[in-house]
Amino acid sequence: MARQKMRKKSGAGIVLAVVVIAAVAVVAGLIIYRKAPTSAKMPLSAYFGTTGEDSSVIIMLNGQKADCAGIVKDGRVYLPQNFVQDELNKRLYLDDASGNILYADGNCVITIKPGENINYDDEGGQHSFDVPVMIQENDTRYLSIDYVKSCSDMDYNFYDSPARVVIENDDYTNTYATAKKKIKVRYRGGVKSKILEELDKGTELVYRKAVDEWAEVQTPSGVVGYVPAKDLDDGTTKTRQSNYTHEISSIKKEHKISLVWFQIGGKAGNSNIDNLIANTSGINTISPTWYAVTSEDGSLSDYSSADFVKAMHARGIEVWPLVSDFENSVNSKKLLSSEQARHNMIDKLTGDAARYGYDGINIDFERVTKDSGDDYLQFIRELSVECRRKNIVLSIDNYKAEAYNSHYDMEEQGIYADYVILMGYDEHYAGSESGSVASIGFVEDGIKKALKSVPADKLVNAVPFYTRIWTIKDGTTTSRAVGMQTAIDDLSKNGAPAIWDDTVCQYFGSYEKNGETVKIWVEEDRSIEEKLKVMDNYGLAGVGAWKLGLEKNSVWSVISRYTAR
Repeated sequence: MARQKMRKKSGAGIVLAVVVIAAVAVVAGLIIYRKAPTSAKMPLSAYFGTTGEDSSVIIMLNGQKADCAGIVKDGRVYLPQNFVQDELNKRLYLDDASGNILYADGNCVITIKPGENINYDDEGGQHSFDVPVMIQENDTRYLSIDYVKSCSDMDYNFYDSPARVVIENDDYTNTYATAKKKIKVRYRGGVKSKILEELDKGTELVYRKAVDEWAEVQTPSGVVGYVPAKDLDDGTTKTRQSNYTHEISSIKKEHKISLVWFQIGGKAGNSNIDNLIANTSGINTISPTWYAVTSEDGSLSDYSSADFVKAMHARGIEVWPLVSDFENSVNSKKLLSSEQARHNMIDKLTGDAARYGYDGINIDFERVTKDSGDDYLQFIRELSVECRRKNIVLSIDNYKAEAYNSHYDMEEQGIYADYVILMGYDEHYAGSESGSVASIGFVEDGIKKALKSVPADKLVNAVPFYTRIWTIKDGTTTSRAVGMQTAIDDLSKNGAPAIWDDTVCQYFGSYEKNGETVKIWVEEDRSIEEKLKVMDNYGLAGVGAWKLGLEKNSVWSVISRYTAR
């Protein structure tokens, strides 16, 4: 009996031991399983979300997948035209009417036609390429990536399985880390995540961020995944170096620009110039308001005068006639998107310039809508080409840069134009609340914003020779624009002292009359001089003024001192 009991105890012990051992084995197995890296791979077609069954090409731009795809045609990669214009080169402009691409390279305008290897410029030259630059597939236009690269600031690499191009075109500064050993790039951080790529020791990866013990990286082929942080070195910072150059020559005056606009109001107005300019000094450029767009076909009203040009040249003053788009009935999209309308304006302006001896042309388009921004810039590019050929200065007027007028693209203007003129006024305007036309803070802020896009030696700031008399009655504010002396006389006549205000750098006066409150922020010698000091501090190319005839005579000595510095 004792022996049987002993045997029973011994058998039970063995079973228990086996159970314990099995449990330990399971636990150990689980631990090993959890820590053991998976060798399972994720196909890159699944990662990029493509079947790989067609000729489409994935586009990776600066580490992000584009929402469109390229194609392979005859062994060459092509990119959608709208992607190219939006992301890579806005100068490859699509002319909707003809279906052609127009490219203004600074010296000529090249026409690219669908399916053709030879492109033509506006001087009759031919530019050959080994494949068609533009093709059309299923109503979509595509541009050869190699052609795009030849005229754009970009780099790219092509990879198979799946087909993709990895494009870089931003001026980034990245941290790069090098693999210290052969590594596996996983879809997520963790050894159980599937493998996307296996890379050799020494492979350089873009280090994006740390995630616990893992590092998020971007591989040379455009894959973003995770590797153990310990498998990477400390990394180094590098800035993308561009080898692309797009130099466009500019006409630069050796002197500071001192420009004044002359509003003539009709052909007969030209005869008023002698009286208005008699007491001025320091002017080296005048811009008469001679041209205005009158039709969507590019027709212009014309108040030009050869005698006016001769008279100004006799005084040593250059003539840069202004052309405006103030006619409300003209649709800017229809006008500027028409290649023929653009040519009509360009031919008229540059033809008259050559005929009468204009020194420059001043563009003052203030009604360009957002949907015609690309067309406006193409007009500027095409005009600049013709001006450059004929040695005509091209200047462009702009209001202070704000979000609502970003489509004017002052940076692009600063590349193609010789001078960009900032209209440093209309801070407060007809219909706004009362206030200064051009406070010092407004002026400086406008200059600082413009300098982010335009080189200082191309930027001219314009000052107002006018102010506004503001009238507030029964909660309603109205105003009228007046010249400097008129504003001063109004305060004096009503016994209102003009007190200097350091916050705006202007004299301010107000009075009550007939139940009205009148306010005036005065422009005169001292306020103009304060603006010129700011311009001097930023090293601008010169000063403009709107408009001749509204100034005090004494302001010219202030401007003369500025231009002489």
